[in-house]
Amino acid sequence: MLLLYLAMQMGLKQNPTTSVEPTEVIPTQTTTVFAEIYFSTPPVSFRLSQPTTGKVILSEINDGSTEWSGEIQVPLPLDDLELNAAATWKTHPGIQFMQIVLSPLDRDSSSATLRSETDIDTTAHFHWHQH
Repeated sequence: MLLLYLAMQMGLKQNPTTSVEPTEVIPTQTTTVFAEIYFSTPPVSFRLSQPTTGKVILSEINDGSTEWSGEIQVPLPLDDLELNAAATWKTHPGIQFMQIVLSPLDRDSSSATLRSETDIDTTAHFHWHQH
């Protein structure tokens, strides 16, 4: 047994395993924008997330309101921005909509209106021109 152990140790020294370097994580730069979200009827919940990373930007359980507003962090650059938007309802009495208005400090507002006969789960597109 001892000879087998020593042979294995010698083999490992001759063929060292290659170590894998960790992948460098590049932090995403973000900026704060004021967001207003309007719904056709009060959803049960809604969320906004980054489509490329899946990182959740906003996730709320609704209290029965048809609107929400507040500051959120979105990735830069702001020239063209895509966000995954999702909203769920208990019932679907007709066409549901979700309108998202984003207002950066240094630019005009940009909005996206999303519609569905069921729950919404799609990508919202925003575009800005710099002043």
